[in-house]
Amino acid sequence: MKVGEVASRSIKHFWYGKILKHNVIINSGPDSIALKACPDFTRFNYFRLPVDKVPRNRKVILDIDLDFFACRDSIRNHMSYDLEVTKDQFAAKDGFLRDQTLRFSGVAFDFTEKDGRYFVQVSPKKGKDVSHLPSRQEIVTEIGALVRALVARKVKPAAVTICRSCVSGYCPREYAGFIEEELKRALAELTGK
Repeated sequence: MKVGEVASRSIKHFWYGKILKHNVIINSGPDSIALKACPDFTRFNYFRLPVDKVPRNRKVILDIDLDFFACRDSIRNHMSYDLEVTKDQFAAKDGFLRDQTLRFSGVAFDFTEKDGRYFVQVSPKKGKDVSHLPSRQEIVTEIGALVRALVARKVKPAAVTICRSCVSGYCPREYAGFIEEELKRALAELTGK
């Protein structure tokens, strides 16, 4: 997506959140299927900009993902799920695993039995871990740089949202608490709250 203004539509999804659709053109006539399906379409404009391009003297909604400061890019190496299978499927696992097309699937299978129930753990094949896991001091320095850039541009956050990125695995849990506390401290100094 290019930096700049993008026309988008927001759909309140059964009061649980929003679905964002970019560059949607909606026929707003009385027979519009889209408006009948999602009557709470709201048009809005937004900017996604690097901090040094944010217009000066603006109030902004500052949306920060913690994985910006510490990121594990190879979350596929840490993802898996258990799928329950029948006893017959479990018994036929050797034949299943001999299938030559599996090696091209990018998925690994590990069969186990637990308390008379049968499972296969399905996970992406492991790859090289790629991570940016800096020291605490590097994180503090990066947060300071963000705050200094906001001060230099006289940008005051009207609201701040923080996504921990822990459930997805992008920001390791052992980093998230520290980063969040440092951000809150630094932003409190910026906003005077």
